[in-house]
Amino acid sequence: GLFRFFRQIPPRRLIWAPVVFTGISYAFLTENLQARIILGGLIFGLQGLLLTYFIALHSEKAPGRGKYIFGVSVLILSFLMLYRSIEGMTGDFAPTDLTSPVPLQTITFLVSVLSIMLMVFAQLLMTWERDLKTISDSELRMRTLFESTSDAVMMLDEKGFFDCNPSTLNIFDCPSKEVFISKHPADLSPELQPCGNSSKDMADFQISRAIKNGSSRFEWLHRRIDGETFYAEVLLTAMNFSGRMVLQAVVRDITERKNAQAKMEFMAHHDALTGLPNRLQLVERLEHELRRAERHGYFGAVLFIDLDQFKTINDSLGHPVGDRVLEVVAERLQQSVREEDLVARLSGDEFVVVLTVLDQDIETAALRAGEISEKIRT
Repeated sequence: GLFRFFRQIPPRRLIWAPVVFTGISYAFLTENLQARIILGGLIFGLQGLLLTYFIALHSEKAPGRGKYIFGVSVLILSFLMLYRSIEGMTGDFAPTDLTSPVPLQTITFLVSVLSIMLMVFAQLLMTWERDLKTISDSELRMRTLFESTSDAVMMLDEKGFFDCNPSTLNIFDCPSKEVFISKHPADLSPELQPCGNSSKDMADFQISRAIKNGSSRFEWLHRRIDGETFYAEVLLTAMNFSGRMVLQAVVRDITERKNAQAKMEFMAHHDALTGLPNRLQLVERLEHELRRAERHGYFGAVLFIDLDQFKTINDSLGHPVGDRVLEVVAERLQQSVREEDLVARLSGDEFVVVLTVLDQDIETAALRAGEISEKIRT
């Protein structure tokens, strides 16, 4: 039992050797009660000492008082059995049968019963204390993770929030846990998500999915207590907490990641110097406008523009000045056209302007395109 308790594999020889030895020995001592008493006392006494040594050797694995009760009860029984064996050797203890009303015999039976009962109780207590410590350690580890993680961790049930970690207060800019718990989950989101759907409806959907599947991971637009919005990655996990179903929400602020993604997407479709759409976006927009013009039956125009003598500026004044000229030209081009038109940088000092929805008549559209191009030129 102790081997099992300490999660070790018990050697078979320690289990069966005493049994085999006792059985064979008693078979030859059937008619000799005195010899059986001596031999039995030695076996029980030595086994008790072995148990005491074993539990002392692994005492750090048995927290609490159970190991002490076990050790004391085993030692009492061991010393009594060894004393009984010694008394039998000296001839001071020689009962005629096991029920002889000899004081030592009576004490032996009484102490044996009490010791074995205490040993059973002690091992049950050791198991309970170990499980209690395991649970306590697990709760401590979870609480440490809960308190130290940089992600916001919130616990909520059908009534709302009932717990949160310090990072939650930092991320949502909340002064205290009591203030946060008093907030309704709807207070942490804008009315609509970026997709245009209601935050409440989408939240209900994600909660239902988490309860059904056990968890749900998604991106969400949250709102801090002061009204500022931020993008977050949310993990909802359904769990049984003290006999009731609750949700754990882990919120990670991904504003920096979103900004980096937006910057990468912008750089992929825009010129790094002027910020104008690049060749890739120009081609995509042209294809879109051509399909739209054909579908609705109107005309637009495409203007190709370059800067005369631009190389002279770079050669005489330097490339930094040339770059500034390109930036100013890009700004003026954008100011010269409508919001729905597109100004793109093709390469170097070459620009393209896409004029959309000029007119359904080709001549009128051409006339308007000429007016805009003259405005740009002057």
